[in-house]
Amino acid sequence: MGRPRRSALLAPCLLGIVGLRSVTWLQQFQLPPTRGGIARRAEPERASYESSPAWTKSLVNGLTNLVNTAMGEADEPLAPARKFDKIASEQLLEGIQADFEERQYLWSGDIDPELYDEGCEFTDPTLSFKGLSQFQTNMRNLKPILDALVPKEQRRCKLREIKLKDGEVFAKWQMVGDLRLPWSPRIDITGKTRYSPGKDGRIESYFEQWDVSAGEALAQLVRPAPEEVIEHWPQQLAGKPPPKPAQMAHEDVPVVVLPGFGNEALDYSVPLGQDEAVGLKACLERRGLPVSVVPVKRADWIRVFVGILLDAESRAGNGTADGAYGWYLDLAKKAVEENTASTGKACVLVGHSAGGWLGRALMQREGREWAKQHVRGLVTLGTPHKPPPEGRMDMTFGCLRNLNKAHPGAYFSDDIFYVSVAGDAVVGEKMEGNIPIVELIQSPSPESTAWNSYQALGGCGNLTGDGLVPVDWAHLPGADQITIRGVMPRSSRSRSRRRSDSRSRDRREPRRRSSSRSPSRRRASPPRRASKSPPPAKRGNPKPAPAEQPELGKARIVAGAPLNTGEKTYQAEILVAREGVDALNHSGNVRTIACRGPSRQSHDDAEEDCRKFDEAARDGPKAGQVRLQNDGVASLQTEISPPGHLTRSHLQRMACWSLRQELQKTKKGRFSMGVMFFEMWRPPFFTAVRLSFASFVQYPVWSWGSSAEAYLRRTVSRLNRSGLLPSGAFDPQDPSSSESVALLQALFNRAEEPAKDASRGIRLEFADLVAPLSTKQFLEEYWGLKPFSGSLGEDVLTIISVGFHDGNMAECVGDCRKDDNSSFTEEEFEGFQADLNQRRSVILPFCFTSGAWDIKSAFMRDCAGYGNDAEVGMYFSRPGVEPAPWHFDPNHNVTIQIVGEKDWHYAPGNPHTIGGARGLRDAPMNFLDQSVDIPSTGPLERQCYSLKPGSVLYVPPGHWHSVLPVKGDCVSVNLRVANLLHAKLISEAVFATLAASARSQNTQYMVRPDDFAQGTAELQQQAALAVRELSSSLQRCRPPRCFPFQVEHSDGLRLGACLSYVSQQGFLATELNKNATVGVNPLVSILPKLRDADQLVIDLRSVSSLTGSDYLRFSLLCSATLLEPVMLLARRGKATVSRLQDAACSALQRPKKKRKMSDQRAADEVVVLLRVLLHGNVLFSEDSIGQ
Repeated sequence: MGRPRRSALLAPCLLGIVGLRSVTWLQQFQLPPTRGGIARRAEPERASYESSPAWTKSLVNGLTNLVNTAMGEADEPLAPARKFDKIASEQLLEGIQADFEERQYLWSGDIDPELYDEGCEFTDPTLSFKGLSQFQTNMRNLKPILDALVPKEQRRCKLREIKLKDGEVFAKWQMVGDLRLPWSPRIDITGKTRYSPGKDGRIESYFEQWDVSAGEALAQLVRPAPEEVIEHWPQQLAGKPPPKPAQMAHEDVPVVVLPGFGNEALDYSVPLGQDEAVGLKACLERRGLPVSVVPVKRADWIRVFVGILLDAESRAGNGTADGAYGWYLDLAKKAVEENTASTGKACVLVGHSAGGWLGRALMQREGREWAKQHVRGLVTLGTPHKPPPEGRMDMTFGCLRNLNKAHPGAYFSDDIFYVSVAGDAVVGEKMEGNIPIVELIQSPSPESTAWNSYQALGGCGNLTGDGLVPVDWAHLPGADQITIRGVMPRSSRSRSRRRSDSRSRDRREPRRRSSSRSPSRRRASPPRRASKSPPPAKRGNPKPAPAEQPELGKARIVAGAPLNTGEKTYQAEILVAREGVDALNHSGNVRTIACRGPSRQSHDDAEEDCRKFDEAARDGPKAGQVRLQNDGVASLQTEISPPGHLTRSHLQRMACWSLRQELQKTKKGRFSMGVMFFEMWRPPFFTAVRLSFASFVQYPVWSWGSSAEAYLRRTVSRLNRSGLLPSGAFDPQDPSSSESVALLQALFNRAEEPAKDASRGIRLEFADLVAPLSTKQFLEEYWGLKPFSGSLGEDVLTIISVGFHDGNMAECVGDCRKDDNSSFTEEEFEGFQADLNQRRSVILPFCFTSGAWDIKSAFMRDCAGYGNDAEVGMYFSRPGVEPAPWHFDPNHNVTIQIVGEKDWHYAPGNPHTIGGARGLRDAPMNFLDQSVDIPSTGPLERQCYSLKPGSVLYVPPGHWHSVLPVKGDCVSVNLRVANLLHAKLISEAVFATLAASARSQNTQYMVRPDDFAQGTAELQQQAALAVRELSSSLQRCRPPRCFPFQVEHSDGLRLGACLSYVSQQGFLATELNKNATVGVNPLVSILPKLRDADQLVIDLRSVSSLTGSDYLRFSLLCSATLLEPVMLLARRGKATVSRLQDAACSALQRPKKKRKMSDQRAADEVVVLLRVLLHGNVLFSEDSIGQ
């Protein structure tokens, strides 16, 4: 970081880190790359400050000033305290060598100031300035930018030669670093530096020369690094047009494409230098949509930087789109108006990346009437719609923040439809472990790239998204929100494909196994292995490929060799070919699908299954036909009649359909199901099967069994629920129909009036479970009062069923936890299976499948305040089991039947229960328990509810019931909500108050002999205190609320979320006065845990000291700036808001001129945290108690 000039070259890239999706334009630069990343000079002449052109020096100087302005000026650092009066030549040589080798100073800026004179002159080919203090100021300002763009694990500094000659030190060096940008540029520069000491031996002149010109060095920022493996595109057309897909049924609607940051119009016609027919423009035009692209040129984007330099508001971080991006809005407006004039119709805007929010800015600038006249809808693809949290650098310099303030969300949704599309493929993962730096530079993982991008955008790295933009940031509030699983930018996939050496594979395997411990946290992340698609021979498969390709409609299965995993598993390959050369070139070459069988079976069984599977393949189509439509959909028909010796179970085990996350759910020692993956390449931004913005997309393959149909039905049902799919446009039972045409048709030819519930998107709501009632009506009329019986809609049942693996116990067990939050072992799973086979019910009380997360989140969000402890469990049983005896539960129960049929026998009871569950024949615990009314359970006195798949039954706490499975294997899901009575809440508050009072006094407040008679004076004192302090005790000891949680930050029973996410959900108390005093709820503990230098985890826990009830287990992730105020609260239990703000500010180390800005940010973070904790009843306000 000590080289501020070189670091300043990276500043313009920071503005485009979000917007630059496509890497196609980078190949337009005609700068010949070499293996080192640049075109080397043949002559020994070196580039110096004098030889560099004036434009490069002006550009770098301007950008450096821009960064210093944006980050704030700093006081001049004090002159360093000198340890030595004079530096010897040998000491200088050793110090410079340490700067290179130990401190990597060319990247880190970490130099030994002892070696430099205060007036040292620093000169390189792009900039020259004087003063060690100026060097240190630039270093502080540029360090956050450089660390974000080039993390430590992806940069290196190598000292090639160092020598002492005529009193001066000469060093030859090389600096290499990979920038975390979509097109993966690499900085690779070699050079020479001369250090000239003064009289006291300290360096007075630092003169640096490069082996490349300054212009060539700048060009490295906009050129992708040379790849070791040349990428191939299976859909290259070779001059031949692809098959024409089905035309739209409705009228043609014009489309205007808004390019993303750094892109030009050509990128949407000729992607990656491919044939025009595979571009976005051509793909849409083949579907009957007239398309035009805003005529943006590559060079136009320099206007953004110029506009920011010239606009004081932008430099202050308060810019507007009409300023720096005004030229873009003018071009877009002209293109839209020309479209209206030529077609006479309003257009649909398709905004790619930054083009999405710039489309919103255009409508904001021109007003509602203009937008209504010219625009029919806005579709955004991978667009960041939210600015970064406070304290993070805003790469739009305030434009996006001000846009959201003036026109939040789908602002014109009354007249214009909005659709936001997000990719859900990568969970950010911080790079850890001892991995060689060279390999990290060559092969950065998509997860680590995503971590840095999500950190910059959302303030939290381990979110889920498309690898650059988190899902929540890509969704526009109020818009129809579509999330595409498995979609990520091509550049991320290409980096993962380059990682092919044996060491990389060895490292990836442990990471896959570790992720299986919590599959729900990583379910969006695609399997790494699926990022490659070479033909079988190139993968080292010992089985040769067939001599001739199978015909269309047939599949040839070749039994493979055991996988090298140390387990007895076998591999099979299915080779599928297209009919015709044109179709083959368009949709891809021979596909390879790899299958794994369950490793629990014996060696002989696996071998026998492979043999039977091979025999079935030779029987031809009746074993399983493969269909490939013109749009590239691959499907294995579900209407199959397997041979008599090959059961349906064998087919599912040996070639089972599965979602990609099954790879993560594989546990050591067994495979719960076989897995299948299938790779395809589609044109950029749009695909024939899915609407997306990626050029490399992974698809599931429909296979035998109901799972394929369920997945297909779920996809269509979600589209129907979001109001995007016209009724009857797509038959979910017919895999041959084109989902892509229906989806595009819905997007661009939808009805004028969107569905009333279109804003719901695909999010499960609690009202879906109690339909046809609304949530409010259910809570008012049934909650805690009487049973409710209903039925799920077919689409909701499909979503929930797939969310619980269609009731497959082997898979569900892997997603469940025990009461200590540990996972079940293989032996325990086998015990469950044995119990089920012996007609004993299996109960999994703590389930965390994707469906369980959805149900739990729906209750916490839509029924806030009706419970603070909610869990989801699963029940497995079969006819013949002993009926569950009559009993009542102390909690609310919402039961959803997924598989099979059950009879629920019911008798009314009383919701004011005490203790745990109570059986009809259980001995009473006390007289209060003994006085509970026992109902008559005769056939005529009880009520029976017959549950089938999709049935929903709510039973209040204290109401009696008995359950009996009656048909088929039965699987049900149960939402349990703890019933917190006022009596218990008052007891908790009084107990906490009296216990705290007793600790602070010398008197012994404990039972004595007199207490068994009339009572002691101490007992009377405690009773009086309880009466006197009851009101304030209830204010201090409020029950903790359910915090909004994020699955990626949750681990089973322990929920978690980022502070920014919780606050964005509106989980905030009212504004706080800085003189207000806040205290810690006596029922809650607060424990801060420092995760790293930037992140703090606040561990919130509430367990009753009186009853042992568990009220809260939550981890709140926030900035490490909050460590001191949280520690202050944890130690003292009470403090004023201003005191907590001072604690946060005093912990910051920064120059005086930046202190005001930094203090304000820290103070604001403290207020947000306190408002969240106050609303969650973790804290209480002394002012409200006094009032």
